[in-house]
Amino acid sequence: MDKEDVVQTLIRVAENYSLHYKEVDWLKSIYIPKDHFIVKNLMKVYQEETGDLASKPISAGGATYARAIENAVAFGAVFPNPPKVEHQTNEYIDLTDLFSAMKLYAKAIYQLTR
Repeated sequence: MDKEDVVQTLIRVAENYSLHYKEVDWLKSIYIPKDHFIVKNLMKVYQEETGDLASKPISAGGATYARAIENAVAFGAVFPNPPKVEHQTNEYIDLTDLFSAMKLYAKAIYQLTR
């Protein structure tokens, strides 16, 4: 959706309740369809390396470096059943998973630059 359309709707509805819209922060959203060549190539590499043909690409709602680059997606290999330690005290990654992710990233970069 267009941001300004959403803002104008919020302003109109807020006024009905004597409220005022105030923008504190905003990040431009990104959207890349699942059938885009970037997503297809990244999924192909992930599937070839992991044998995981069931997982689908997912979109996370957080901020990402991909917002700074036109026509980009964030790509992070999430392996089955990892402990949930992201952004927590003593965050870590198992070295086997780190090395597997590095191999995935190298292959993904190679595929996307061919």
